Amino acid sequence: MSAIINNIEIIKAKSTKINDVDFDNLKFGSVFSDHMLVCNYENGKWQAP
Repeated sequence: MSAIINNIEIIKAKSTKINDVDFDNLKFGSVFSDHMLVCNYENGKWQAP
């Protein structure tokens, strides 16, 4: 699968929680990213974000 996307809007987080993460005790589903990408899946295909 390939795609060419030229117009993705990027909104940077105003602050980060990276310094609060205990990387020696990570638990699945308890630490979340500062950023995410939203993209719809329709008719068996990923759509442009």
